[in-house]
Amino acid sequence: AFFVYAGIHSDYEKGKAKSNSLLYVYNANTNSALWTTYDVNLDDWTKSYLGQTNQKAVGLNSLPITSKYNSAFTYSAIAPNVAVPKPTVTFIKD
Repeated sequence: AFFVYAGIHSDYEKGKAKSNSLLYVYNANTNSALWTTYDVNLDDWTKSYLGQTNQKAVGLNSLPITSKYNSAFTYSAIAPNVAVPKPTVTFIKD
């Protein structure tokens, strides 16, 4: 009964956008980037970045990136490189 109630009261309706995730993950060591998501069911918007083939997000879940719901990455796709400055670390006091 709970699942029926939750489904009826999920606030998803025709014409109202559903929540989804899309992350741009840049690897400064390899100068490569990926689009990735936590979503299990992709909509047209996320498919426009991730493609229609639903490539599994292999290897990304070992990275120290967490979601607010502690979800694992599900799908990924190669993303274009954006001119992002490489991160730097400055030790002020050791």
